[in-house]
Amino acid sequence: MINCDSFLEIGSQHQICEDFITSGFGFYNYVILSDGCSSSENTNCGAMILAQLAKEYLEFRKEELHLISHDDMGDWIIYNAETIVKHLGLNLTCLDATLMISYVLDGYVYIYIYGDGYVVMVDELGEIQIDKITFSFNSPYYLSYKTDFFRRDVYKNMNCSKTIRSNYLVRAYESFRSEHYQLPSQYELKASNFKEVYVASDGIDSFLRNGIKLPVEDVIKSFLDVERVSRDKNTKGVFVQRRCRKAIKMFRKVGWDHYDDISFGGFQLCHDTT
Repeated sequence: MINCDSFLEIGSQHQICEDFITSGFGFYNYVILSDGCSSSENTNCGAMILAQLAKEYLEFRKEELHLISHDDMGDWIIYNAETIVKHLGLNLTCLDATLMISYVLDGYVYIYIYGDGYVVMVDELGEIQIDKITFSFNSPYYLSYKTDFFRRDVYKNMNCSKTIRSNYLVRAYESFRSEHYQLPSQYELKASNFKEVYVASDGIDSFLRNGIKLPVEDVIKSFLDVERVSRDKNTKGVFVQRRCRKAIKMFRKVGWDHYDDISFGGFQLCHDTT
């Protein structure tokens, strides 16, 4: 049995939450998140539009989700978003937002990423792999650049690259790879090889105390509740919300708080009933 859930909380330095995340069940289980850029206006609206259009696209293509193209899906979402934003009278820069689309279908977990963020995978042996996707100059290549030739050309001339850092916590091993910023970021994971798979916005790396940053690995382990003596093994219902709230409450008790919005969600691919 598969369960999915998601969690969202505004950052301490934000007046408006610029993240949006949604999860649910149906023909497939899905988690979709969008993280708006703080330096652009109204990205809280843009993030919601992108996420809802991604959900609409999956529903429209549900009979052929195994045939989805990263570029085709991105184009469909952003050009429909462009039309909606123009009707709403918003600036197209409101669509400056990361989009992460994940779903489970026919024994596989599919993840499509447009921008930066985290992918967390827990395999059958308990190894936790954390993939951090970043861009040069902290400037993700958003889908919105497809709608503006000038901004796309400026970005191209910045000579940005994309980096994927994979951190394996049990083995204490890291690997890095850099690639062209336009290369698709996507995963096709055999569900039977994993217990849990999650996606997250970069807000999980924003916990501070007295100017010192809490390692993101510690945040993720707490969100997964893997180190507590009385671990929450209940994977039914809103298990992600329950664990994240517990972890953040614990962090705040000892002086840590996150300044950026956090969106975190994923799938339990098998239930531990012991």
